[in-house]
Amino acid sequence: MMRVPIFATSLVLAGCADSSVDNTPEITTINATTSSTSSTPAEETSEADETGSSTSSSSTTTTPLTTAPVVDVGDVWELSPACGQLDVLIVVERSFWTSSLFDSSLESMLGGLAERLDGWSIHVMVVDGRVGSLEVACEEECQDGDCEFAWSEFPCDETGACDWTRGAGLVWASAPTRCLDQQRWVDADDVDAVERIRCLFESATGAGTLDSIASLLAAVSPPLVEGCNAGFLREDAWLMPVIASHGYPVAAGSPDFWADKLLAAKGGEPHVVPVALLDPQILPWDPPATCDEGPGDKTGEYQQLVEILGGVVGSVCANYTPPVLEAADIVAGQCAATPT
Repeated sequence: MMRVPIFATSLVLAGCADSSVDNTPEITTINATTSSTSSTPAEETSEADETGSSTSSSSTTTTPLTTAPVVDVGDVWELSPACGQLDVLIVVERSFWTSSLFDSSLESMLGGLAERLDGWSIHVMVVDGRVGSLEVACEEECQDGDCEFAWSEFPCDETGACDWTRGAGLVWASAPTRCLDQQRWVDADDVDAVERIRCLFESATGAGTLDSIASLLAAVSPPLVEGCNAGFLREDAWLMPVIASHGYPVAAGSPDFWADKLLAAKGGEPHVVPVALLDPQILPWDPPATCDEGPGDKTGEYQQLVEILGGVVGSVCANYTPPVLEAADIVAGQCAATPT
């Protein structure tokens, strides 16, 4: 597959709390080369003769980057459809650390997105970096009664296949706490959006093998886009995957392969800006004292995926809002460059 243009990459590398370490994040911006296929040149007005040749007049007109309909998101811009909609897909390996930081970051995160992308429609879905809301064993256990999971019983008459399907949006915190009702995602414009998403992090842990890339790719695959996650992923919207992991990818394939899968979910359009919140430790299973998980992205493949797509890397041990808003600035910058 031909590589699409890479957006400006911003790497936000922040260490965990340590009295001997300067916790001020270092931000590096890398300006990527823009492909000649990313814009449409100005067209000259012309008259064609019977042979198909044409004679250009002296006047010129400017052709927008897209001929698709535009969405009016305010009094200032008229933008192409992708600029006006954002789908935020949080893929998290729930732990005491990640659950606590998402809980404390969500209000400023959603508020910051609304400020930077004023007037945009924003969807938010949370997916477990493991199997699903419940262990797959629940499917069998529910044939005989309630499902025992995470020290609680889940009522089988309120659960279904999507609850133990990898990549399906989370709806449960723990039994009997159900955070979302019908759809498995939240509209950020809802007055209780922060509370409903925060509810999903009341239970610190998930279940199953850690594999955030597999969960991410499953979440945007056609079967789930049309099934469990129906309504979340929009054709004309930017996609912002936010991966929070203490480990490294174990999914089949390579960062290039994963990037192609994400772009395919957007119809091949380069409207994907990922955020990876990673463990800053270097030695496997040797995390900083205040971030007691591991083993870190020792293969470097999460970072490679982000670099390919021009996203942001941050720390899983620090405030999650700044890296997400840095990615929002990248999106806003791309849309500000779109001619009206």
